[in-house]
Amino acid sequence: MKKMNAEEEGFKKTRKSSLSKGEALTIKLRKEIQSHSYEETLERIDKLLENLQNEDVLLEEIQESYLKGKIYIEHCEELLSQVEQSVSEIDMNNAN
Repeated sequence: MKKMNAEEEGFKKTRKSSLSKGEALTIKLRKEIQSHSYEETLERIDKLLENLQNEDVLLEEIQESYLKGKIYIEHCEELLSQVEQSVSEIDMNNAN
């Protein structure tokens, strides 16, 4: 494994600290959600919506929930797109 020099370590620390809280959360959530099924992701969206119906939700929690919801929806759309592609390939193979 290559050892980083002082300049590279400084850059890495600067880059880490320059990420906003939202950007860091986005990266974390995208990594976590990759293994979730469509159904699991829909359940998470439902829980988010249920939590947002609570009148005591703080603005910061609303912002975080919005970001999570956006990422979850993007993941669902990606999974659906993959299924559509698979179905199209099956249809093409059956047509031949």
